[in-house]
Amino acid sequence: MKYGALFVAFCIAIASPAMGSEVSDARGVFGRFSQCTVERHSKESVDVVLSDVTADEIFRKYPGLLSGDCLDIGGGDLKIPGADFVRYGLAEALMRRDYAHALPPDISLAAPLPHRDLNEADYRPKAGRTPKPKELAELQKQRERDGLERLLSIFGECIVRADPAAALQLVVTKPSSAEENQAFDAMNGALASCLVSGQKLEFSKGALRGTIAMNLYRLARAPRVQAKAAQAK
Repeated sequence: MKYGALFVAFCIAIASPAMGSEVSDARGVFGRFSQCTVERHSKESVDVVLSDVTADEIFRKYPGLLSGDCLDIGGGDLKIPGADFVRYGLAEALMRRDYAHALPPDISLAAPLPHRDLNEADYRPKAGRTPKPKELAELQKQRERDGLERLLSIFGECIVRADPAAALQLVVTKPSSAEENQAFDAMNGALASCLVSGQKLEFSKGALRGTIAMNLYRLARAPRVQAKAAQAK
């Protein structure tokens, strides 16, 4: 895949000073939950991060990921923004476990990653009956969520390929820390290389960090291709 550039503008939502401590605490609790889950459910965690199972299917297919032995380990109220953040959190914990000190030296030869395509039939009402406005609105909202998730996934791969070392440095920082802010600043070049005119994407700092972690782990584990093929992506 040739990436060129993907997005014209991006916005990282940052908590106000009044909310800063609350957000920091919540991210810390979620991080400890993710680490515990990887330690106790390693295979399922890897499957979730590497597979294209939809965010809404994660809890249905892998109910053990919300086991009681990890739900209380964070030392605070566990808040999960959405099922896609479960995948992001597991990806970060797996990166810390498997690649905290160094990435595979041949990561630049990783094959292009698949990004789940949207099936428009999934967002149409069932045939044979007249849908209610609420159902149509819910289908449209789901279509928008899934589309954003796909765009974030593509964006994350582009960023990681542009500067995998900086991506790793970000993933191993403590959330909501000065080191994290510095790591984001160091990625400005990679972010800029994935921008293009005509599109805008808004996302939280947690979502950006999460998609970077997910794509970094996937690229570390992906099959390798010949050098010439890799250069053509």
